[in-house]
Amino acid sequence: MSEALWYYDEAGKQAGPITGAAVREAITSGRLAPGTRVWTAGMAGWQPWETVPELAALAAPPAPTTLVSPPPPPGFPPPAGQPQGWGAASSTPA
Repeated sequence: MSEALWYYDEAGKQAGPITGAAVREAITSGRLAPGTRVWTAGMAGWQPWETVPELAALAAPPAPTTLVSPPPPPGFPPPAGQPQGWGAASSTPA
């Protein structure tokens, strides 16, 4: 059985066919942006590539978010086991 050939939307025009390996490379390199519609034999219609199960896994994972706690209000006691002045740079050498 031969590898599936893919078509994609490029500026409102049908482009392709390209191999599965080529479409995967185009997705991982960013040449096919999220929302770009693709089609291959067996699909009912054109779909954004990230909604096609075999291609969706190629999407870059979302960037991790860094949680930053705000500083405590003035006069707020430090957590148990923390020295006074926690969170502030020490002016005395260790």
